[in-house]
Amino acid sequence: KIKRRNLCIIRGLERKMTNRKDKPEQGKVYALTGRSDQPSIARGDSWKKSLVTKKRKEQDAKREELLPELDVDPRMVIAKKRRAMELAKRKAISARLAQSKQGQQSQAAAVAGRKGVRKQQATKHSPKTLFT
Repeated sequence: KIKRRNLCIIRGLERKMTNRKDKPEQGKVYALTGRSDQPSIARGDSWKKSLVTKKRKEQDAKREELLPELDVDPRMVIAKKRRAMELAKRKAISARLAQSKQGQQSQAAAVAGRKGVRKQQATKHSPKTLFT
């Protein structure tokens, strides 16, 4: 059950919508859809606000010149960017692994070198048995 106040509000809105003087004029171009910062009919702006001006046409033309990829499906562009990011991540990981492997190898070589020095010192100072 709709309350009387709400019913009055709804009827008032209906009257405003039917008595609207804002209607499209023949021969003019209106933006039905558009970017979030530009007025359009889909966003709920009036026909008067969503009228396409010469300035807006020039901006759109410049944008098309700068971005020829607009004819391509935007999902494909996003997928391409993701693949590039994943490839960069993989390269960074492989570079870190290579650095860590080099570090491990140099550390192992240093340890082996120290062991070799210790063996030489041990044989040099070990008691010699003289059996003749």
